[in-house]
Amino acid sequence: MAWLRGLSLLGLLFVLIRGKRVNLGDPAELCASECFPCAHGCELIRRLQDERPLPVAKCVDDAWMPEEKYRERVEAASGSRLLLTHTYYNDKGMYEILCGTDMVSNFLLDVVAPTAVVTCVGETVGLPCHAITVGESVKSVKWEKTGALVFEQDLSSGDIRYGTGLRGRVSASSDWLRRGDFSLALERVQPGDRGDYSCYVQYEDANRRGGNPAVVRVVVNEKNPDQTTCIPLPVSPSQEDPGGKGAGPGTLVAVTACVTFVLCAPVAAWFGWWLKSRRSDV
Repeated sequence: MAWLRGLSLLGLLFVLIRGKRVNLGDPAELCASECFPCAHGCELIRRLQDERPLPVAKCVDDAWMPEEKYRERVEAASGSRLLLTHTYYNDKGMYEILCGTDMVSNFLLDVVAPTAVVTCVGETVGLPCHAITVGESVKSVKWEKTGALVFEQDLSSGDIRYGTGLRGRVSASSDWLRRGDFSLALERVQPGDRGDYSCYVQYEDANRRGGNPAVVRVVVNEKNPDQTTCIPLPVSPSQEDPGGKGAGPGTLVAVTACVTFVLCAPVAAWFGWWLKSRRSDV
């Protein structure tokens, strides 16, 4: 197992600085092939808070096989890659690949629940993000949208980088470190600004990252002609109901009308009969 120990050292040097961030409910690729190929006697585990190992998958005939508790949610994406098809918040934590008694690689899966902010086209919206800075050494702060750079500042040099087309539209407080407030201002909001924005606060310790909330979901509406209120932007049917199981606004109105008619029609008929009988009595 000497070769595994050598790989273990290389894996620790390379993997401990790596992590995966995924939105709650989204799929996540588990670190099987990119960290270590399937080999006889190896297994993928989830390391719980109390240090107990929770088996996720094991190598059988040169292919990863999910354990019973993960069989409904873990599938082979290719010969040696594993996909967690639907993430729970409890999936958050450290994952390790063990071969015998040796840990050859590991990675951190960060499952986050996005915080939603709603804004209108043309307005300025604040994307919240905070982190502890007192007694800490912060190296840099970065905002990304689905993996693309939005804003990044190196706090030691003060250098700032902007995403394409965002210079002059995004800004942050110059007093970040004292307040621990890494929130971002997005000006002149456009329909294309909708989406999920991730906040990464990188400490000097490469193994540590901060940022709360970690993901902000920006919802962009358009303004009414009166310029005082917002209405939702039109979306495609797939965006409105990805699963094809929900009811859109028109369906809800129709259902409400039908229910109202069914409930109210008998009452209205009785009331009309009562008025008619009163007139005949008179």
